[in-house]
Amino acid sequence: MVWYLLIFSDKSQAVAYAWSIMGLAVKLAQSLGLHRDGNRWKVIPEESQRRRMLFWELLNLDARLALSLGRPPSTCLDHVDCRRPSYAAPEMCIVPGAQSYHEWKHGFFLNCLTPVLTTAISAQPQPYQKILDVDRTIRDFTVPPTLDIFNVDGIHDNRQLTMQQVLVSSGREIVLLQLHRNFFTEAMSDYDAFSYRHKFAPSAVATYLSATRLIATLKSLEEWEPQLSKRFMCFWFNAFSGAVALSLIVSRTPFLSIAPFALRELDTVHRLFAKVAEECPKVAQALPLLTKIAEKSRKSYVQWRTSTDDAGAMDIDQEHKPRATSLGLNDGSSPFTNAHYDLTRCLRDFDTRPLPLLHTLSTFVPQNRLAETRPDHVSAHDLSSDMLALALGRDGDLISVRHPLSDSATAGVGPQRVGNHTFNFDFGALASNVENQSNTYMSWF
Repeated sequence: MVWYLLIFSDKSQAVAYAWSIMGLAVKLAQSLGLHRDGNRWKVIPEESQRRRMLFWELLNLDARLALSLGRPPSTCLDHVDCRRPSYAAPEMCIVPGAQSYHEWKHGFFLNCLTPVLTTAISAQPQPYQKILDVDRTIRDFTVPPTLDIFNVDGIHDNRQLTMQQVLVSSGREIVLLQLHRNFFTEAMSDYDAFSYRHKFAPSAVATYLSATRLIATLKSLEEWEPQLSKRFMCFWFNAFSGAVALSLIVSRTPFLSIAPFALRELDTVHRLFAKVAEECPKVAQALPLLTKIAEKSRKSYVQWRTSTDDAGAMDIDQEHKPRATSLGLNDGSSPFTNAHYDLTRCLRDFDTRPLPLLHTLSTFVPQNRLAETRPDHVSAHDLSSDMLALALGRDGDLISVRHPLSDSATAGVGPQRVGNHTFNFDFGALASNVENQSNTYMSWF
């Protein structure tokens, strides 16, 4: 039921219902003694296996939901001695000689998800170095080749294994996004002084990487299982939230070397949504909003490029030095000194790529008249405020995509024009109370 509410339901209070049901399920599990290992009670092996599998699945789902809501999990591992289940059940999809999906998932829960929960929802502020240490732990946690959706030698002709690959990829990136979310938000709030030397710059790069991988995962799923992909709205909502994060990077910091490539990722996700919009009503409802934020991000980037004398100076410092030096990655004071190699490699890679020509950047055209925007001139600052308003979930149209209002809630309210609002909201920290329908974007499940 919790999975249904999180993945399939479009009710306005679905997340709140899921949280309540999860709490009840955990209490029932504890009352049955599932948190204690059944061998001490001489439970038959088959029954013991079922108890262990059920409880570890419950642990993982409870932790995922708690992280998304920014709340403590319902179970403390110090009170648990239930051993991990066997991963050789006949009904499981297991590639001979390879680690199974459930084994990897439970290992990821213990070694990665639990430290993120401890760090991200701590009542006391955590030092940023601890965030980078947890980030390193997650990135170093091995994904078996058979479960790696980006492995060119992987298996893609098995539907069950394909879904496992998608869940592994999206689950890993969502944990990274949740870990860096508050620091990314703070970095974007200080965009006037932002550069790759900003103390939270690693979180901006980490958010870019994870958002692009969420989009790439959805793209692969849609290519391999086009019909099945349309039934799982969680993947589309996560990709949309990733697009919002990318739009913040482009509109607030167009001078960064990753900005034009983030814009290309916006084009990728926009094409995906446009491709399936006719067959998927929820995607069709979100498409005008995605068109709006993508087009405004493009305008913001083009406006910056055309107003810059030196189009190759992609760092805010504008120093006349080799670009690898201007990134500040080679000195001990760089915030990337203790960051994972994946983050620095990303910067070095983009730093050597030529800038895309302006005429090659896609123009995002509304699909219908309802999505048309007013031709008013908007400054770059206003554009970034628009992106932020979308990220904060403060736009009524955006909220209606995720949580359609009931008939009673819309009584007496005139029709709204999708994607045609003007925003004027100050920057604020993203709320963790995501079951509130006004705080649903840049939230990942």
